[in-house]
Amino acid sequence: MLSRLVEQSLVQAGNDRFWLLETLRAFAREQLDDHEHASLVRRHAHDSADRLSADAAALWAPEEALAVARLDALTPDLHAAWQ
Repeated sequence: MLSRLVEQSLVQAGNDRFWLLETLRAFAREQLDDHEHASLVRRHAHDSADRLSADAAALWAPEEALAVARLDALTPDLHAAWQ
């Protein structure tokens, strides 16, 4: 289903990431009440923190290069979670 959304230019893809067009993101936000929005923001922040924690331990292990690459890819999510 996600690939169909990409083909229809409703979802953008690149570097193993997917994101909504800003106009669609704004429309989707308007459809949520404040409680639903807060819940989604909280879930995203927890997910980002969990992924950060999982990769942080690998920074001092043989798979360091892979962990650094995953953390680099996680940077946009961490910025969004921080905001």
